[in-house]
Amino acid sequence: MRKIAFQILVFVLTALLFSRPGISQEDWYEKGLFFNRTGQYDKAVEAFSKAIEADPGNAKAYNNRGAVRYIQGRYDDAVKDYTRALDLSPDSAPFYINRAAARFKTGDYDKTLADYDRALQLDPASADAFNNRGMARYFTGDYDRAVADHTRAIELNPDVPEYYNNRGAAWFRKERPERAIMDYSLALGLNPKSANALRNRGIAWFQKEFYDRAIADYSLALEMDSTSAELYVSRGLAFYQTGDYGKAVNDFVDAVTLEPENPGALNQLAWMLSVCPDSRYRNGAKALEMAQKAKNLSSDLNILDTLAAASAESGDCSKAAEFQETLITQLRETGGDIPEEYAAKLEFYRTGKPWRAATLHPLQHNGAYPAQQSVRANPGNIRSAPSTDALVIDRVRQGQALTLLGKDQDWFLVEIEESRLGWGHESIFASPGSGPGHTAPPPAPVDTAAAAPEEPPVPETLAPAKASTAADEEQTVEVRVEVARIRSLPEVNAPVLYKVIKGDRLGVLEENPDWYRVSLGKDKTGWGHKILFLP
Repeated sequence: MRKIAFQILVFVLTALLFSRPGISQEDWYEKGLFFNRTGQYDKAVEAFSKAIEADPGNAKAYNNRGAVRYIQGRYDDAVKDYTRALDLSPDSAPFYINRAAARFKTGDYDKTLADYDRALQLDPASADAFNNRGMARYFTGDYDRAVADHTRAIELNPDVPEYYNNRGAAWFRKERPERAIMDYSLALGLNPKSANALRNRGIAWFQKEFYDRAIADYSLALEMDSTSAELYVSRGLAFYQTGDYGKAVNDFVDAVTLEPENPGALNQLAWMLSVCPDSRYRNGAKALEMAQKAKNLSSDLNILDTLAAASAESGDCSKAAEFQETLITQLRETGGDIPEEYAAKLEFYRTGKPWRAATLHPLQHNGAYPAQQSVRANPGNIRSAPSTDALVIDRVRQGQALTLLGKDQDWFLVEIEESRLGWGHESIFASPGSGPGHTAPPPAPVDTAAAAPEEPPVPETLAPAKASTAADEEQTVEVRVEVARIRSLPEVNAPVLYKVIKGDRLGVLEENPDWYRVSLGKDKTGWGHKILFLP
């Protein structure tokens, strides 16, 4: 009874608010904000409309009504409102960003990009605008410039996990899975509970045939989003690749249970029930039922391949051959790729044999990775990106063994410790240019007192301090945290100039009660709070 009374009271109060005479434009505007915050979107639109009637020149009211319509999925109406807001305030970067977001939802990518271009002319430091433009470029297939935009967003605001996730997606599309994996890992470092980043990294691990790592990421993602049929399908595929058919079929069944009308989940379960090498998991009648349902829900021609396999498993190889012939013919007519395997299947069905998938075993990750490699440099720099300009996130010592997960040009993606990744130049390892599957000449001698010459140190990477004498003694401090920010002024809000890592020793040039002014070499100095250092 108390809950019902409360609801009635709210209704009465709302009615009184709208019935009060002489409500000003400002009141309507504030009501619109209130209704938007409380999820009462129809009332928010009404309130902002009243504010616009009272003051047709109120650009913010148009912008906010557009924002509510965007939330409602009324993207064309949102574009109209944002356009009117821009007519009234043509130099507002946020209005251009908002209109671009609405245009993106309508699929008008050319105008979306034009709006982001204008927003960035007005506000070149808008990280969100760079990130959003990168997403629009991703959907147009312009992955190179998408990477560039997301990189600029990260430079402007390096603490937003979505920026790394989005750049990882662009790297993946550029067929650079190692770069994608690193970016997804950086996103997860900032937000370990991002199901999206875990899912994406799982896909990248899967592509590289690291099925165990893909399964681990999918499993963590499912802990956060147990209602995702897509995640169950993805993990099921990884289990299948390892030969763990029981877990695979359970995941496919869970996916279909969650979304009985999901053609992808239906098709995947039907395929496994049709061709699984282990007879315990084959069921032709059920497979045929699932495949037919998938075909009714989707125009994907490849479902015909599943229908053929299911028909053969059910004992009707003549029907299987018919489905397979139809598939090959339609793919040929549409210009689609025809896998060689499709012709082989057709011959099986014509001779009255069902198709069987090959017996699978856990693969050795492209036959090359993961692999162990020893460090030859002392020290060797491990960086946040495959570039000598990237931040040094760790140092490794001569003789230390690292796990290599892949290679991008001259750089190895390495696992420093569990779930912590970085990039090491090939020159710091036992054989320059070497790696799994590569034969290299014996390594040349290396000066173990410094980083390998192929990867020169950068200012924020300091060599170990040499023993000092009375003549050259200076005060030094050691970084005590994983990453310390060196700022332009002794203030916590001052711009960050450099970053140094745990264990670095820096010379002290000046100090006040709370801050050190330190030297980073090559005339580069900055301020670090004393709490970041050990004497």
